[in-house]
Amino acid sequence: MNRTLSFTSHARIFFPELRERLNQTERPHEALNEFTVAATSFLKRACDEKGVNLPGEAVTLTPGEEDLFTLHSDLLNQEAFQKLWNESDLPHIISQMAEQATNRWIHLSKHQEKTNKKIRG
Repeated sequence: MNRTLSFTSHARIFFPELRERLNQTERPHEALNEFTVAATSFLKRACDEKGVNLPGEAVTLTPGEEDLFTLHSDLLNQEAFQKLWNESDLPHIISQMAEQATNRWIHLSKHQEKTNKKIRG
């Protein structure tokens, strides 16, 4: 039986921070950026000392697509990352982060007029 690597303890640090940063966003593109920053930071921590070279924006949010996020092609081409991705709970954790960010993106997209009034005073 294969043992699954768990990064849940690392995720517990990042989820509250991501939630707080998403709550402060006022425009849909800000939610996209916050996800990219948080998910990439999380992957840096998870991949630390695993022989994985992370590109600057390792993960991007793709709301409206079947997959809520995409991984950078440089990352997918690394055997060390593929092994880590397939033998851990990383896909589940990144999916949860993407769901939070997508929900915020949808909310901001639907209420853009309200947000613009709030910003302009």
